[in-house]
Amino acid sequence: MWVRPPLTAGPAYDGMGNNETTYRLGGGTATLYIGLAPGNTGSVANQLFGDSNLVVGAPITSGSGGVVLRGTGIVVLNTAQNYTGQTLVNAGSTLQFRGALNTSGFEVFGNNNAASTTASLIAGGVGGAIPPGRWHYADCGDLPSGFHDGVGQ
Repeated sequence: MWVRPPLTAGPAYDGMGNNETTYRLGGGTATLYIGLAPGNTGSVANQLFGDSNLVVGAPITSGSGGVVLRGTGIVVLNTAQNYTGQTLVNAGSTLQFRGALNTSGFEVFGNNNAASTTASLIAGGVGGAIPPGRWHYADCGDLPSGFHDGVGQ
């Protein structure tokens, strides 16, 4: 579990469509919690911040077209995060967020899970639907038009 200080983003991630720094999280088939659950003593929001992207898990790069061994993981963002770049969830990986995100968009090849009454995709102005065949689960309040509450497409 990572609580503080805020994480530092690394170099730009090729394929994100921008030159922003990038947080690369989730791998080793493990679960990484960022921050404490909202309301807990010591809970700190905005561990991921600035004009940065978030990439969860490793891309599909094996010769057989499968996910790299131990390249998948689960990342749980327990508090609001104010990074403004793109969010990419690779195949076999999961992003669960429990607070508002200011991301400028999602590219989901794995699972995306909004999991609390305070989770929101609205804060960053994210709009449009996740493309067919990809999953977004929602157990939260605010979703932009085109997203489906509690079901995958």
